[in-house]
Amino acid sequence: MFNIFNKKNKQEIEQLPTTDLPIKEEISLNKNIIVHAMPECFRSAHIKAGQAKTTGLIIVVGGIIFLIIIIALFYYFIFAKSAVKSNQISTSTPTSLTESTTKENLIKEQPEQPVEIIATTSPDTEPLATSTPDDLINEADIINGQVNLSVGVDSDSDGLTDEEEKVFGSNSNSSDSDNDGYSDLIEILNIYNPAGANSDVLANNVNMKVYENKTYDYQLFYSHSWKQSINNENDSVIFKAEDNSFIQVITQKNNNNQTIEDWYKEQFNLTVVDQNNFITNNSWQGIISPDNMTVYLTDLKEKYIFTITYNPVVSSTLNYSNLFKVVVKSFEVAN
Repeated sequence: MFNIFNKKNKQEIEQLPTTDLPIKEEISLNKNIIVHAMPECFRSAHIKAGQAKTTGLIIVVGGIIFLIIIIALFYYFIFAKSAVKSNQISTSTPTSLTESTTKENLIKEQPEQPVEIIATTSPDTEPLATSTPDDLINEADIINGQVNLSVGVDSDSDGLTDEEEKVFGSNSNSSDSDNDGYSDLIEILNIYNPAGANSDVLANNVNMKVYENKTYDYQLFYSHSWKQSINNENDSVIFKAEDNSFIQVITQKNNNNQTIEDWYKEQFNLTVVDQNNFITNNSWQGIISPDNMTVYLTDLKEKYIFTITYNPVVSSTLNYSNLFKVVVKSFEVAN
């Protein structure tokens, strides 16, 4: 019955004329049935199409992964890196104490310095104690959590303690004592007078003076009501409050002319320093200690190492953290 589909015999097929078309491969199953196979060139087309789909899928997946990485990096550098410790010393763009400016630029600049200079031989100084007080709080104990420190009373919640308000002559019941639109804390951290006129700088505050160390060519702001204690070498000066809290500046030679980072690593046997603890000024580079109560500085010529420390002594109450920041921010070295 299959002969109706196979009327031509084998001899007739062999006599058919040849053409340039691809010759189909013939496989004879028997003399009555002939199967025609697809040429090889047409089979590979299907395989290539499948490969193209796979390649396209890989490109799409790779593109998505790349986009995710870009977004993650963008988030890290824009948001994560911008996060800083709330109690860290302000590191806004430094300027000289003698530079003039306006309050509109107080985040970028610091004020001019038309102030009285207090020499190291001032008669109101007293001899530096030669022994360490027994009640002195050790920095290592603070870092290790062995000392519980608390922030002093802040009646108007402006960031300045009531004791600091007394130092600066500002109002402890108002966050903007001079009603100029800038909070007392912002003005203090940018060396402006919180109790003065709109363009008044901290140098004009009657409660503040400038200490100048002529031996090591540096100067800084300090509270007029605090006592000075200076040793004979002028390499150590202490400014002491009524509650015996004090801020001390110690100067030593940078014998190997090291960068502040290399010196700090060597002193504390470290291999890495947290980049968030670096601060700079136009006359020095520095590192803040983990407890934010000591700053280590070196001048740009790397001649000296200056250590500035705030110690609350027995009270364990941080009444003058912002004043300490002012001392650091106003610290200038002649280069």
